Amino acid sequence: MTCKLTSRGALMALSLVGSTMSASALSAQDTALQEDLKCFGAVSQLVMSDDAETKSMGMMGSVFFAGKIFGANPDIDLSAALLSVAQSLDPEEMPQLFERCGAELTRRGKQMEDAGDYIMKKVD
Repeated sequence: MTCKLTSRGALMALSLVGSTMSASALSAQDTALQEDLKCFGAVSQLVMSDDAETKSMGMMGSVFFAGKIFGANPDIDLSAALLSVAQSLDPEEMPQLFERCGAELTRRGKQMEDAGDYIMKKVD
């Protein structure tokens, strides 16, 4: 049996593929946003520290992850999103969360330092 693909059939097939790809992309974006919300919640806890360095890291980390969150979804209801994440978060997950979020902050910080060094070399 052969299948004759008409131009209308081709358009329908492409639209189905496109909608599937969009759903996948949105799903990945939603997952990334959820992870950023978790990181925001975790690092913002550091702001409560009595240690000045830890408090400062918490402030910088909070601003970094807030930027990612608002960049991904400028109209997000941050309070509702954080509450949802907090209610679903397993306390035993916190050490791995701090490790993962801290690694991202370290990696991005290094990228910024490297970019600054590069620019300074090119400007001089």
